[in-house]
Amino acid sequence: MTAPSGKPIRVLQIAVLALVVLNGFLFFTLRQIKRRPARFEEIDAERINIVEKDGTLKLALFNSARLTRGTDQREAQGRIAGMLFYNEDGYECGGLVYMGKKTPTG
Repeated sequence: MTAPSGKPIRVLQIAVLALVVLNGFLFFTLRQIKRRPARFEEIDAERINIVEKDGTLKLALFNSARLTRGTDQREAQGRIAGMLFYNEDGYECGGLVYMGKKTPTG
């Protein structure tokens, strides 16, 4: 038996080195790109939650179907909309809530 030629191994070494250099270049280039905040003219949503970096809920804007987080508020009479504030423990600690009821005009 004869030993395999070193040429295929050398080609693989060059390919791996090229991929490492390319990955390093992409890593440092993409880190330099500054992300701009998304801008919208108008947003339609049933509920918007404002959270801290760790996921702690701080503020919620909601419609009548999304008064409580993740569930429907079926007991609500009429129309409810509002904004709720939450403390550090995630409990509601205040807010502004509007409740209205559609009445026939006559």
